[in-house]
Amino acid sequence: MNFDSTLIPLYKDHLIELQKKISKILDELKMDSILIHSGQERIKYLDDSAYPFVANPMFVYFVPLTHLPNSFIYMEKGMRPTLYYYKKISYWFKMPEDPADFLYQYFDIKIIDEDSKMLSDLGDSKIRNTIYIGEYPEIAKNSTVNANFKACNPDDLITEIHYIRTFKSNYEQECIRRANKIAVSAHQRCAELFQEGKYSELDLHLEYLRSVGCSPIRMPFENIVAFNENAATLHYIDYNHTRPPLAASSAAKQNIYSMLLDAGAAYNGYAADITRTYSFNNSDDNSDFKALIDAVNEMQLNIIHSFTLNSRYTDHHQQAHIGIAQILIDFKMLKNISAEDAVTKKISNVFFPHGLGHFLGIQVHDVGGQLKNGKEKYKLPDDHPYLRYLTELRPGHVFTVEPGLYFIDSLLDDLKKSEENNKYVDWNTVDKFRKFGGIRIEDDIIIKEDGQFENITRKLLP
Repeated sequence: MNFDSTLIPLYKDHLIELQKKISKILDELKMDSILIHSGQERIKYLDDSAYPFVANPMFVYFVPLTHLPNSFIYMEKGMRPTLYYYKKISYWFKMPEDPADFLYQYFDIKIIDEDSKMLSDLGDSKIRNTIYIGEYPEIAKNSTVNANFKACNPDDLITEIHYIRTFKSNYEQECIRRANKIAVSAHQRCAELFQEGKYSELDLHLEYLRSVGCSPIRMPFENIVAFNENAATLHYIDYNHTRPPLAASSAAKQNIYSMLLDAGAAYNGYAADITRTYSFNNSDDNSDFKALIDAVNEMQLNIIHSFTLNSRYTDHHQQAHIGIAQILIDFKMLKNISAEDAVTKKISNVFFPHGLGHFLGIQVHDVGGQLKNGKEKYKLPDDHPYLRYLTELRPGHVFTVEPGLYFIDSLLDDLKKSEENNKYVDWNTVDKFRKFGGIRIEDDIIIKEDGQFENITRKLLP
């Protein structure tokens, strides 16, 4: 947990406003109180060690305790919330620190060392009127306390909370800015080392972690460090450990062409998600790929500059497909076809098979991107079933913009088999780019209350 004198007032406002919103939702749904569980450590199958603990994002939404299992927030309408803070004496693992002093200003804090103490403190009558939110509703049944919750994870309540989570408070926005600042420093370090041409994917992955100052299990997602063709695997996390030969005098001998780096950082549980693609500078045949990166970069910025309040993100996704198709035409990969027709015929989907972006927050792919409001969802487009962000652009939204252009063998093979679309492709030109894998450029955007779009990534990483 990271707090300084400038962040505490923002957190206070965030928590006060959050309590108001939750109380209003409880009123509308005729509910009295909620109990939000941080979660429990899960033991590996046929083992005695646990998987890395990830806190319930609903819990982190209230309090930035991202690595505290077996804890609870109890909130009753009109009452000060209670934080049941788990702290058990153990000589096997490091004990949690005491709750931060400033938390006592906003919560009644009760230290517990087992679930039953929380249940006993609440009492059976309160539990029977309480909605449980979390992954382990059986805690009441497994406890020595004979208690049953009124309901567990009701869809209408969860959907309402997901919707309000799409509008980030000033506290949440500032945490994401700070996460970006941490991530950018590590991105810059890895970009410099990549150009030296003597490090492996694994080397740069480890250097990224060192620069962030974080172990892998504390990262918001697994880093993607993909050289060459590996960049064509959208979620590549294999980290080849083979280093280029030190004696090599040219990139051709070293077989280094490109790197796609998709990596972030976290601050008080809020994520940054940044991607950059690099051409290896010392290669004689990389000039075309460098120009291709520049074209995708320019197209991404043009999309961001076109944003207006209340425009649909799906329209901008379509705009990105037309942009990618036009780049394919400009670079002679497509022929005898317009950009619009290449999109209509789904040729652009082969080179850009994912969504333009997603909400960003406590979860890297944050919730609520398909919600019209607290009750209804937008229908996913048939042509683009992977979209995570379907709503209008509104103040308080924080999201990514990440167009890509990839050379994925399986998708290209299907395109080559297409009697209808194969004729529009210059395969010699496409094949020339396969060794580079692909390009993705990703920035994090905040829509501020005044309607301005703040590209928090570009301020730090041009």
